[in-house]
Amino acid sequence: MGTVRDSAGVTIVENTLESIWSVSDQWTLEEEVRIGAIEGDPDYQFGAIGFIAVDSRDRMFVMDAMAQHIKVFSSDGRYEQTIGGPGAGPGELGQQAIQLFMGPGDTLVVPDMANQRINRYAPDGTSLGSFRLEIEKGIPLAINATRSGVIVEQVRPLALPDQPVKDTMDAIVRLASDGTVLDTLKKFKGGESFNLSGPNPELTIFAVEPAWQIMEDMRLCFGLNNDYSIEVFSSDGVLERIIRKPFTQTPVTDSDRELIVEAMVELWTGAGVPPQAIPRLRQIISFGEFYPAFAAIQRGPG
Repeated sequence: MGTVRDSAGVTIVENTLESIWSVSDQWTLEEEVRIGAIEGDPDYQFGAIGFIAVDSRDRMFVMDAMAQHIKVFSSDGRYEQTIGGPGAGPGELGQQAIQLFMGPGDTLVVPDMANQRINRYAPDGTSLGSFRLEIEKGIPLAINATRSGVIVEQVRPLALPDQPVKDTMDAIVRLASDGTVLDTLKKFKGGESFNLSGPNPELTIFAVEPAWQIMEDMRLCFGLNNDYSIEVFSSDGVLERIIRKPFTQTPVTDSDRELIVEAMVELWTGAGVPPQAIPRLRQIISFGEFYPAFAAIQRGPG
């Protein structure tokens, strides 16, 4: 059995390695609708599916990162419309647009890193404008939004070659609808996945990285992915709970590294990267010694 105890006002939840749920308690998956086609109607074909959001009518909004648009389907899987398209004009989406979130009143919130902005769309797909992401003030690493309309962003200080960094700490900040920073929810040491401060960029796969999620009641869940320990902070930043689970580190093998690099080369080639640039890209990749304890934190029902 797991245990729950108090430590100086903080609730410590210690889970067991083996699940204590009975078969009747366990979550199950049941297919309700299937959308997509290899051939035929292009409205049902996808290039590379990113995030999916669902509105109050159970309509599904599917980001196609390759086509740079959002397809909308009814609750029974019938195609309704396409929102956006490739470009930099109003309502258009740049490359690397993957995320989308459902905001208040079924408005869509769509981070667009290539165009350095966050786009907003009405339920009928009409563009509601955008606000600029100020890259010079920090690199936006992750963006989340609640159904009540709160937009929260993780920002990493921009380290330029031969220039001192004013602040070495990442920050999770709350944004206004025009992109203004309203509040800093948490500051912490940044992860180690990439480094842009040297003469060449460096990418370390399976490096130690922070993971977080903002809850609907504005509690913040936070943890480092090298250990199974999640901290839960109240809306005013007070540590309330720590959730732990036993975790044994799994080494990343040489064959794992080779398979991952091969997969990345395939992605680069499919994206149109010139063959002569591939060897240089391979050189910037390195690996952490172990697989992470978890990949991400997601909020769910209740």
